[in-house]
Amino acid sequence: MSNVSFIAAVNKVQTLADGGLRVTFDLPEDAIGEVAYLMQYKCEGVAVRVECTPVTEKSFAWAGLAGNVPALQPTA
Repeated sequence: MSNVSFIAAVNKVQTLADGGLRVTFDLPEDAIGEVAYLMQYKCEGVAVRVECTPVTEKSFAWAGLAGNVPALQPTA
């Protein structure tokens, strides 16, 4: 199985009725190939490891976040 990485904006974080969590990401229009991998993972019923790294690039203009990505402070 192949690895995939992409830049995304967090659109929504929800708490479900059973206490589970759901996170929704927005990806740019040119991330079709990356999304194809995610669809393949879904069809195969596999879980994925998600590692998030804050990005402050101006490439976030597609998500309306250019220059508006605050620096996160680590928690103790």
